[in-house]
Amino acid sequence: MDIQLGRFSALHASAEPLKFAFPIILLPDLFCRASHMAAMLGYLASIGWEDYAPELSSPKDTSTRPIASCADYMARVSEVLKAISKDAILVGHGLGGTIALTMTERSAVKAGVAIAPALPGFRPPAVSRFACAVARFTGTDLKPPRGRPLFEMIADVEPFQRENLIKGFRGESPSLPLQVAEGATAFPPATQSAPRLVVCGDSDRFAPIEQVGKLATSLGAELRTIAGRGHWLIGGRALERTVNETHRFLVRSLGEELLLLLPPELPDQT
Repeated sequence: MDIQLGRFSALHASAEPLKFAFPIILLPDLFCRASHMAAMLGYLASIGWEDYAPELSSPKDTSTRPIASCADYMARVSEVLKAISKDAILVGHGLGGTIALTMTERSAVKAGVAIAPALPGFRPPAVSRFACAVARFTGTDLKPPRGRPLFEMIADVEPFQRENLIKGFRGESPSLPLQVAEGATAFPPATQSAPRLVVCGDSDRFAPIEQVGKLATSLGAELRTIAGRGHWLIGGRALERTVNETHRFLVRSLGEELLLLLPPELPDQT
């Protein structure tokens, strides 16, 4: 269902019955839109979660400019949290996962899950220094990946889904990936953070397993690996395992706080 969260449109799904107290906000990767999170949105709802996928840079809203920086991305997520008006869990893919990890010190964020996160100090195949420099010089958007990088990015997507998925990609500000690649992202220490999970594929060239493991260790975050899979863990062949790892982590980490406690039944007066 399409809804409005402040100035942002969003996809929204809710389980019937609802099983968990906190909703999940899904944050997309670089070049992606809310629609790319739709498969995960539906899967989470099917097992009891309420979740949202906000369009943080909506092409339908001319007042909403493209995301200019990581700080801008976080500010927009903060607007969404305010619009929802309750504590929530952040689950992000790629750059969205990195943003989720950085925001886990916020009081309204109960947990952060990064799926194949963008890595500080690492430049992925789709983000060449030359392409970023050209985009900056000309004042244009950084174009979505093509050729081999595109194939490697969506290799785990079912073939019949690929055409629509590729059509949905959009250009981005070159500042976004450059800030992450240059190590400008700041993560809160474990002592000041809500629980964090990092999920990655062991064949992901956009988020190599060795470097993802180092990031998780440095943050005191739990790490789960999806064997035989690459970057696109939010749909296709890897979706079920990714959601299962995320679900188990959240239930174990948040415990009774996560359970949706119903008021006691009134005594029978008959």
